[in-house]
Amino acid sequence: MNNKSEDTIFALRPGTIEIDDIVLTSHSGITPFAIRTFTQSHISHAALCTMPDMLFEAVRDGVMRRSVIGTFAHRSEWIRVLRPRNPLPRNADGLRVADYADALYGRGYSRQGAVASRFPILGGVDDGAVFCSQSIAQAYLQYGVTLVPGKTPSQVYPAMLLTSPELTDVTGRCIRELGSVSNTALYRLVFDTANQEAPGAEMRMNRQAFEAIQNELGSSLPGSVHSLTELSIWLSNESSSNAVRQADAPVLDVLERKGIFKWYEDFSADARAMAAILELAATAAELSTGTRMDPETQALLNDLQEAIPLAEASLARRESTAQDYKNLATTTGLKTFERFASAYKKQHEDALRIHSARTRLMDALRRRSA
Repeated sequence: MNNKSEDTIFALRPGTIEIDDIVLTSHSGITPFAIRTFTQSHISHAALCTMPDMLFEAVRDGVMRRSVIGTFAHRSEWIRVLRPRNPLPRNADGLRVADYADALYGRGYSRQGAVASRFPILGGVDDGAVFCSQSIAQAYLQYGVTLVPGKTPSQVYPAMLLTSPELTDVTGRCIRELGSVSNTALYRLVFDTANQEAPGAEMRMNRQAFEAIQNELGSSLPGSVHSLTELSIWLSNESSSNAVRQADAPVLDVLERKGIFKWYEDFSADARAMAAILELAATAAELSTGTRMDPETQALLNDLQEAIPLAEASLARRESTAQDYKNLATTTGLKTFERFASAYKKQHEDALRIHSARTRLMDALRRRSA
């Protein structure tokens, strides 16, 4: 008999979260407690699904993305999933809510704006930074939907989204309760995914690089550009202008000096090491298909299968990003885009190698007899 006490969490169920869904959460800690207290609710944070199994959110490190798999709460009342009542096809401009949200990727986080949403007398700062629920309300508004009537995006704090006439609560079908003993493998997967440092570290590096580019370019950088994402849009849209042609080399130099491409190279090295491990495991599994399936191997197979939807979505995104930057490099002739195209091509190749090795391993494990 296992006498170990069991802890439970309430986690998002991968595959049930749809594009344009809004996920509201809270956790222990002083800041979430203060937000819940001041807003008289169980909620302190909001995120938006803009890609399969990925959430878009504004957090302390900046506006970034995180995995659906790593999203959970310790109490059932601390997590809610809201979905548009009506389908939201592309609007007259051919854009979706997700497109407007993703345009904010890489911006800074506005602490003052977040506080001012509850206490307007404090006022916000118009520096391009945004907070979590503001970015979501702003994306919806730009698409053509007002989530909270009578409120501007900067006045919308997370709990307000629960009152939106445009949204319906679908939490019941999107949440699973996991126990640390009864669901050990999945419980560990959720925590391991939630604690990954890479997304936050990448965003901090991106923000530092952008601030350095701001200082380097000075007044030649348009005031409407607040992130590396918006910098890329400016370089692309104005690629034939003298301002962009003169900015190309300094921008690339700053990105190199700030370690952007070194980070990609280190990421690729880690990916190649992971691929090599999976390839060895796959080979070993293929040589031992006659071995009987035991509980530990079945648990490993279950974990691998659980990660497949996210892995496939990630692989598709990397392929799309690599192709986008290849096209940008060709059409603009800018050295900055050529450098990014090379980096993203390598990332896609590494991801494809990992996916192939993982698939081999799963196929071999499935062939084991019960």
